[in-house]
Amino acid sequence: MEVKIRPIEMNEYLLIFVAQIIYVSLVTVRWIILVRGARTLASALSFFEILVYAYALTLVVGNLTEPARIVVYAAGYAVGCYLGTWLEGKLAYGTAAVQCVAPVHSCLADKLRASGFISVEWSGAGRDENLRCLLFVVRRRQLPILMKLVDELEPSAMLLELEPRSLKNVNLGKAA
Repeated sequence: MEVKIRPIEMNEYLLIFVAQIIYVSLVTVRWIILVRGARTLASALSFFEILVYAYALTLVVGNLTEPARIVVYAAGYAVGCYLGTWLEGKLAYGTAAVQCVAPVHSCLADKLRASGFISVEWSGAGRDENLRCLLFVVRRRQLPILMKLVDELEPSAMLLELEPRSLKNVNLGKAA
């Protein structure tokens, strides 16, 4: 038995695949943005998300006698999931809090402040030594810069990245 795919069907397979990638990428980005508290933006994205979803689903459900359409739909979903998380990482929407624990004699806070980052610091006590604790709140797109600077300036510093649910009276500094 020979399976023949007409050119119009190949175009529909491609449309299904691309539509699923777009749909799932939008879903992924929308959920991450929603979790970060941007309800209005998430609602706007959901409008376009459903338009694409309905279109792709129509192409699949309209011809269920072709199992290849379902496979292409699922493949587009998988690629869209990957692309959506990659895209959200590139958008770096929102803020991050970074706690840094360094030796008490460290000049890390001064050097990072000179680079435009704002920090709050306090003293702490570890098992074997006194420590300096720092807290930074930065835009997520500045996070790699901050992490790289800390690693260069104080390689032994312990870093903890946190995702704040809400912020009030926060100055993100010039670097952010």
